[in-house]
Amino acid sequence: MSKAVSIKVLAAAMLAVVVMSAGASAQTWKAGAKVTAVLNGGTLTIKGTGPMSNGWCVECDGAPPPWHTSKESIKNIIIENGVTSIGNVAFFFLSNLTSVTIPNSVTSIGNEAFAYCKSLTSVTVPSSVTSIADDAFIKEQNYNYSTQKWEAEYINIIRE
Repeated sequence: MSKAVSIKVLAAAMLAVVVMSAGASAQTWKAGAKVTAVLNGGTLTIKGTGPMSNGWCVECDGAPPPWHTSKESIKNIIIENGVTSIGNVAFFFLSNLTSVTIPNSVTSIGNEAFAYCKSLTSVTVPSSVTSIADDAFIKEQNYNYSTQKWEAEYINIIRE
């Protein structure tokens, strides 16, 4: 085998390893009866039909959403058309999240769904969403000892 052919074979083998490695990085989880979540790179895509799970409960010592173990790497969330609700605490504490896409098929957003996503400054919410839980978009909450009241900062909601 000539040196030129050996280099081409080696380059093709290296490219195959890179392509297989890139494909292997995607993670998939169940996010509802007919909904899945796929994390590829920094983008978490929610796809399927029907509601996301509402069974996550952090305050009651329950398990957080399964993608929470990769929370530092999630920068974008794309919810595809067909998903009808965003579950409680679905995307809470995603500190590097900067963008969210919500389709017209979504009609409700659960409690603390995007709570404490400190890098998220605004979210466009379609008119199809008729129910948004009170703390769905709470960004930060602190207790003011002088006034003896809780003070909260919220992520800006832009309505379509």
